[in-house]
Amino acid sequence: MSGDLLERKLNKSFGHMDLDGNGYIEEGDLLALGAHVAAGFGHEPGSPRAAAVADTFRRLWTVLVDTMDTSGDGRISPEEFRAGMATAFTDRAKYDAFFQPAVDAIVSLCDQDGNGVVDMAEFRQIQHGYGTPADEADATFKLLDRDGDGHLSRDELAAAAHEFYTSADPDAPGNHLFGTLR
Repeated sequence: MSGDLLERKLNKSFGHMDLDGNGYIEEGDLLALGAHVAAGFGHEPGSPRAAAVADTFRRLWTVLVDTMDTSGDGRISPEEFRAGMATAFTDRAKYDAFFQPAVDAIVSLCDQDGNGVVDMAEFRQIQHGYGTPADEADATFKLLDRDGDGHLSRDELAAAAHEFYTSADPDAPGNHLFGTLR
């Protein structure tokens, strides 16, 4: 993979997780991100959907810190994150075990009408939680809707996340999962 492309994708992902902007991913960052995303859908803290997202982000934190915190300080620096992400998911089974629960929780949260898929408005709302402008979210939705049915399935979102973190193809639609790479 192009080093520049990978670095831009990982920097964008790190920025989403370093919610307080202090240069480290910490447990509070991920829990706050989960709460922010859930609140964007109108789910109060402690509601069943918000609790499911919080649990997923808590498990994600545990995996991240156990895998990437090489300094043992209980937080993840940008360097630790990039090194960990570059090596942690070379095996698809490891990747799926790590990210599929997060994808499932986000889809369940987004799927406001309970039809098992995410429509453009629902996708735009989740992307807003990650700071993606609406026009970029809409363009990304169209790229990720591979079958053109006007919805994103769990499989389409899982494929997009996998491409974002692992694809060497600069034209892969998943590279736009969180909007334009800068």
